[in-house]
Amino acid sequence: MKQIDAASKARDQAREQVEQRNYEIAIEISQLEAAIVSLKEEVSKKSSELQNLEHVAAERGTRISEIESEMSRLTQLGEDRDAKIKNLEMKLESQRPLTIDQLNHTSKAYEQICEIVKSVVKNDNDSMLIWNEMNVDDNLRTLLDGTKSVYELAKVAADEVRGRLEESSSEINNLIEKVSELLAEKQHIATLLRSMLSSKTNEVRHVAEEGLREAGIDLRLDHFDGNESDQNEKNEVYILAGALGTTVKESQNKIIELKGRVWSTKNRLETQTKEIAQLKHHIKELEAKELMANENVEGLMMDITAADEEISRWKAAAEQEAAAGRAVEQEFQLQLSTLRKELEETKQATLESENKLKFKEETAAAAMVARDAAEKSLKLADMRSSRLRERLEELTRQLEESENLDDFRSRNNYRYVCWPWQWLGLNAVRYHQPDVPQGNNEMELSEPLMQGTL
Repeated sequence: MKQIDAASKARDQAREQVEQRNYEIAIEISQLEAAIVSLKEEVSKKSSELQNLEHVAAERGTRISEIESEMSRLTQLGEDRDAKIKNLEMKLESQRPLTIDQLNHTSKAYEQICEIVKSVVKNDNDSMLIWNEMNVDDNLRTLLDGTKSVYELAKVAADEVRGRLEESSSEINNLIEKVSELLAEKQHIATLLRSMLSSKTNEVRHVAEEGLREAGIDLRLDHFDGNESDQNEKNEVYILAGALGTTVKESQNKIIELKGRVWSTKNRLETQTKEIAQLKHHIKELEAKELMANENVEGLMMDITAADEEISRWKAAAEQEAAAGRAVEQEFQLQLSTLRKELEETKQATLESENKLKFKEETAAAAMVARDAAEKSLKLADMRSSRLRERLEELTRQLEESENLDDFRSRNNYRYVCWPWQWLGLNAVRYHQPDVPQGNNEMELSEPLMQGTL
């Protein structure tokens, strides 16, 4: 009975230990579940942080792509401005031969006008006629200066030619007045000669009649006088006509000379007028070309200035944008590297948490299996204890039945052989047996737990 009580006590202790172990396992499982929940919450937080970081990285990548596109646009705009400047330079280079030809023709026109002024003006200051040597490789400002010089010289030439024309006109008027005076003088001389000739003829006739009367000849010399007077008159007329012819010839020669001078002056004036008209036309052309050249120069200079200003402005803006972009890119790179490090750390922490969670899940699963095995062991121990109780009750009943037998049979020496106490590990007759390890039942009871654990 003591062994049964000891087995019951051992069974109770084992049950208490199993229950205590189950309680501890339940506490550990609850702790593990709480830790798993906290780890899941932490993993969800890390995942949300990771998603936020990925979203921020995507936004920054979009911003970097926008900055790169803006930089490419600014670069393309700068290239377009460079192309425009190159086109302007090519246009200037293409207009350079025309400018040089125009400058050469302007210099030739200047020289021709100088010759005209020299031919018209005898005593003039040569400093006005000195052509300033200019380099044809200069810019359009040289052409403008040359055109201005030609214009000023043409103006001087026009003034001088106008003065010479006025002088020539006054000389022609003086010559015409002299010719008219000579003609009037010629008519007056002819009238005087006729009056002198008639008076001389009358005097001669009167002297001849007086001489004949004194000689006692009364002769009228009207008829003879007529013939003789006609002859004398003719002779005197011839003499006077010769003198008058000489004078008239001299006057005519002077008149012809003056007319020649007048015609030469007129021809020279007409030539000079034509030249002046040509020069005026050429000056107008030069002025028109000068205006066009000035407009082209001003337009080109304004375009170049505007292009330079715009290029400098866009260049400054591009440099500022590039600097800002580089700073933002560096900041983004630093932030991305920091985010990558944090992401790696988060991944590492997540992996460690997952490993811990997996280990704790495995531990929890092993604890559950151990609890199930312990429950199975308890059930098996209960079943065995119930069987032993039933067997004990049966043996007790058999013992009570056997005690009612006669004493002969109960005193038989071989009754112990048939009694199964030793099979049950009991010493009912207090027979000393070697110590049997009581751990057999415990091992038998803990066998399902060990199998579940394994």
